[in-house]
Amino acid sequence: MTRREAWTTAYAIVRRDRVAGRELSPDNTSPPSICGGEFSYTVKEIVLDIDVAVREVARLNAQCGADVRYFWASTHLFLDGGSFGEPGPPVR
Repeated sequence: MTRREAWTTAYAIVRRDRVAGRELSPDNTSPPSICGGEFSYTVKEIVLDIDVAVREVARLNAQCGADVRYFWASTHLFLDGGSFGEPGPPVR
């Protein structure tokens, strides 16, 4: 099986938090922090249906504060536990 046959399309639901005090300077000359600047990103969950992803993002955004936003992004889910560059572990 080629690696292209080993994956399915999935949708990551991602939370973006604004982290106060980590903003870049107005002229963008300050170096980025280890955690990526003023935003922190967390993958909340992975779902297999785009309609589920859209509804979940809408639900979460309706109940979160001003410094939090949710969005979805399409991705590849390798069902054998591998990645595009390597196969998953052997099945026992």
